[in-house]
Amino acid sequence: MAVSAIVNNTSILSDKISFDVAWADIENNDTPIIWIGNYDPTVINYENSYVQYMVLDPVAYNSGLPATI
Repeated sequence: MAVSAIVNNTSILSDKISFDVAWADIENNDTPIIWIGNYDPTVINYENSYVQYMVLDPVAYNSGLPATI
């Protein structure tokens, strides 16, 4: 998504932003959703690797508790 405007006959464009969206089945509100983001596709022996992730646990969220995985 980006925003553009014309100011003094000059077109200005903002930086682009993007969002990831998770969709859940309203009938199944007890299954956690795990989103996996960027990760290193190749890791050589003994190198550190990081996997970005987020977890939504609807049961814990509705109870005010932290998500557990």
